[in-house]
Amino acid sequence: MKMTVIFSVRLPFKTKKDGDSFVAWCPPLDVYSMGYSSAEAKKNLAEAIRLFIANCFERGTLDSVLKSCGFRTFDPAHPPSHLPTRQRQIAVDLPFRIDEHSAQCHA
Repeated sequence: MKMTVIFSVRLPFKTKKDGDSFVAWCPPLDVYSMGYSSAEAKKNLAEAIRLFIANCFERGTLDSVLKSCGFRTFDPAHPPSHLPTRQRQIAVDLPFRIDEHSAQCHA
């Protein structure tokens, strides 16, 4: 039996008007997208981020790509004091399917 697991990430993003369209950008991943409205650009950016992360995962490069983008882990009980609180964030769901019988991860 197959199970669906969804990882969710929240990343900061910015939008700006560029002529007749809008550009959305996720600075930590350096991923861009566009749309004819700010909402469409944001929606397209979420899909671009999802595809970017899924592609890195499938290629086995997600760990090295995140590290090269500057990502580091921290203890959630002691978060860094400089976490931005007013930054616009985009939520991206990352769906995965796994075989229930082979889900014996002992990482």
